[in-house]
Amino acid sequence: MKKKFIVAVATTLILANGAPVAFADNGSGSSNSEQSTKSDDNREFPKMTDAQKLAFEAARDAYKDKREVILDAFHTSMENAKNAAEKARELATTDEAKKAAAAALQVAVNTATQVKTDALKALGQKPEKPVLTAEQIAVITKYRSDMTAFAAARSAYKDKREVIREAFKTAKENAKDAYKEARKLATTDEARKAAWVTFKTAISDAIQTFEVARTALGESPEKPEKPDFGS
Repeated sequence: MKKKFIVAVATTLILANGAPVAFADNGSGSSNSEQSTKSDDNREFPKMTDAQKLAFEAARDAYKDKREVILDAFHTSMENAKNAAEKARELATTDEAKKAAAAALQVAVNTATQVKTDALKALGQKPEKPVLTAEQIAVITKYRSDMTAFAAARSAYKDKREVIREAFKTAKENAKDAYKEARKLATTDEARKAAWVTFKTAISDAIQTFEVARTALGESPEKPEKPDFGS
């Protein structure tokens, strides 16, 4: 009963389809390609390559270690100067001795501060993250464009596949309903046999139409490969 409808659906899909996709069933269940792909489609693309990242992290860690050594040395010098000044004040018995202890402390502080300043200046600026090259940016831009096209193609594919499956399901239900009705009206063995033959023919036609439509739909759109800049 619905044979013409099913054929029309299949024909429309065959003519409208631009990127074929294959099915793995006859309308029931779901295939692996049907499952939603939770990937890094919307994840931010890396700001640097693996090699750039490793080099940057190594330079950053080395900078932090050297800076920590400088600051530790400064704090040690300041602590030593403070202890020396306290000891000198304890031993001082005259104003001149006390003034000399204070002056010595100031000299020690100034010296330690200058040493720290010179060392930090020699250490230079903190390492900055590398900037991607124009070629790398172009690759990333193309990848994002390809991912957008892939998402659209995958959505269209799923819609067409669903139409085919729903049409197949409807055809089977219609054939079953028609067979039940024919069985009720049949009063002879010949009529019952004819109803059964008609039912089997309708199911066979539905399966054939489904297979034609899914073959015309072809292969599932392939996800673009994420660029690899190397390690």
